[in-house]
Amino acid sequence: MTKQITPYRFIALAMVYIAMLPAPTMAQTLNCPQPLVYGDYSVTCGGTATIIVRPDGTRNVSGCASADAAPFTNGLCTVSQSFPFQTIQVSAPASATITHTGGSPSMTLDNFNLVTNNGGNTYLTSSPFTNVPIGAQLNMPASPTNGTYNGTITITAVFQ
Repeated sequence: MTKQITPYRFIALAMVYIAMLPAPTMAQTLNCPQPLVYGDYSVTCGGTATIIVRPDGTRNVSGCASADAAPFTNGLCTVSQSFPFQTIQVSAPASATITHTGGSPSMTLDNFNLVTNNGGNTYLTSSPFTNVPIGAQLNMPASPTNGTYNGTITITAVFQ
């Protein structure tokens, strides 16, 4: 009996939202140079799976999937601001969607964590320059369509 392995590739691309206060002496920037990449997976049974990429760059796979050798990465955004420094709230959404390159189906990302593995989806900083690593959970259905999935995650940075 031969077991058939189906490869999947999941990539969630980060989108940048830049917010500024109207005061000309204060500005902030948000740049996201590193997308959140889940890597390649094989379906190992007929059930669902979750894949978690954490802000510290580690990954956990549970359920009916196994990780293949393709690389994965946490997302990374940088927030910078000019003097006088204020508190900035960096936020990830409650959930996001990645879609098969053929147009459908889609899968959900949720349980976003910023900076630490249990940091939640908001982070406050008042530093002039801050790296914000991003992790999230990918929820894979029981019978996903083979191929590549892409999507957009909206990350916001707002002066408090």
